[in-house]
Amino acid sequence: MHSRTDEGRHETPEECLREAEECERLAGLARSIATRQIMTVAAFKWRQLAEKVAERRKPSSSFVWPQRHPF
Repeated sequence: MHSRTDEGRHETPEECLREAEECERLAGLARSIATRQIMTVAAFKWRQLAEKVAERRKPSSSFVWPQRHPF
């Protein structure tokens, strides 16, 4: 859980997914049910964030290029 950029943001879905995998790994090592549940929820949230980041990176199909007028 150390791949943050200088601004503290995860810039790629891949970074978010790595964080999710690390949370899942730690959940598997957790000794208490509470810690395991917290890490599982954290992994779920990282996966949600990965989806949001991926959506933001997709080009918008609703964008319409302005028409050029001959002058």
